[in-house]
Amino acid sequence: MHGNLFMVRCTSCSLIEENNSSPICESLRNRGSSDADNRDEIDEKDLPRCRKCQSLLRPHIVWFGEQIWPDVLEKIEKEIQLCDLFLV
Repeated sequence: MHGNLFMVRCTSCSLIEENNSSPICESLRNRGSSDADNRDEIDEKDLPRCRKCQSLLRPHIVWFGEQIWPDVLEKIEKEIQLCDLFLV
């Protein structure tokens, strides 16, 4: 419903493609880890880039404050109508 962390989306041209690299790029290695010192800033040039237009990539997920894609909501609604039990 909220996307896929193994997909990336270009922030400019909206190209969507698979990315199974973990982390998504080396500059993000150990970021978010509770035992790592994450105070150093990451240079924008070290962030992942679109292979088509070189704009920044982001995970193809819905973050807080963003709308879920209409086609996904439609698919979910259809599946809910077909199920006997829906646990949230």
